[in-house]
Amino acid sequence: MRAAQARYPWVDVLGIVDGNLALSLLCAGAATTAATRHVVARRARNARIARRLAETEVRLPLKTRHLSPALADLTWQARTLRLVLATPLQRIPQGTWRDTPWRRRQRCDDYDRTLVEARRALWDWLLAVSRLSSADRGLLADLGVSLRAARKALFAPGVLERTTDPWEEVVFAATPNIETVSAGLCEAMLDLSRLEVALLSLPTDPYR
Repeated sequence: MRAAQARYPWVDVLGIVDGNLALSLLCAGAATTAATRHVVARRARNARIARRLAETEVRLPLKTRHLSPALADLTWQARTLRLVLATPLQRIPQGTWRDTPWRRRQRCDDYDRTLVEARRALWDWLLAVSRLSSADRGLLADLGVSLRAARKALFAPGVLERTTDPWEEVVFAATPNIETVSAGLCEAMLDLSRLEVALLSLPTDPYR
């Protein structure tokens, strides 16, 4: 230290050490602040998703004897489908910035499996809708039931697919866009809940 001070009298070596320590503390503080922001943003986003999911709930009992067999099945399946579509929202990889690449890859693969199940379930349900009789389709039209958001979610980019490359082999996997996923799936679930409410609220025919 004395040699350094003798050669460079304008340098206070102890000051350099103190400066490095201050810089380290500053970096640690910035990292802590960034982590805190991540946590706060994630909690706020999860709260918004929870509120949207609550809006899709249907509390009416599943009494479908007043409906045709096809519409009764469709209504039961709609309630199950809403639960299936909610699963990806509950398993979206969050906080992946702290993960190792291998952990991130594993979490994304687990999430992708929920997307495959949701996509298949939604496809099968919409196929059942397309096979309804003209009378049943007319009833849905009279009730003002629209399934536009449900159909859109099936094909919209980034909703039921995390990546456009199904064969990606990268280690650092891309995480899904949570806002895109939650908006698409919640809108689809709203379509399903509206269909349930419309059909379950129909007056019961006492002669059926």
